[in-house]
Amino acid sequence: MFTYSYCILDKTNGNVPRLQDILHMRSDVNLAYTYFANASLPKIVGPTKWRGQVTKKTISQIATPTDEAFGLLLLENSLENWIEAQRLVHEDNSNSGANKTPFIYSLRQTKGGSRKFGVWSNAGMRRYRELVHLVRANRENNADKDNFEAGYKAKCVKERGSIEFIKAEAQQ
Repeated sequence: MFTYSYCILDKTNGNVPRLQDILHMRSDVNLAYTYFANASLPKIVGPTKWRGQVTKKTISQIATPTDEAFGLLLLENSLENWIEAQRLVHEDNSNSGANKTPFIYSLRQTKGGSRKFGVWSNAGMRRYRELVHLVRANRENNADKDNFEAGYKAKCVKERGSIEFIKAEAQQ
């Protein structure tokens, strides 16, 4: 999950979009869903699949509603941890491992003195199901859907050089 955190923070130049803006989904308030799509969806659907299809298909054709909902759940679950991690990196804080911000929906387990991530809580599972329904409704009933998806695809085609850079970076 830590790699994912740096991905979303890097894509936004350290300015993390507000969760409430991201949850407006394809209305793309303050470009928040564009950031989410850039940072999260390639990791969720797989970078190879994403790179091969992002200039040919819309987000709804590449990612399933459950893919989008899972990405939103991951973000919602630990956004505060990612913001704190980024703040500590910028402050060059030697106490960077002391992040005490609790996760919202995942339970941590301690085994043999070391902490590891456990399972999703019941609230997390309920929230995931809610997010799946929200994503489906957003895809079906959002007047901005076609504009956002066509615009996002066009941006990806225009920035094909950036996608080629991502491919080269992934091979290193």
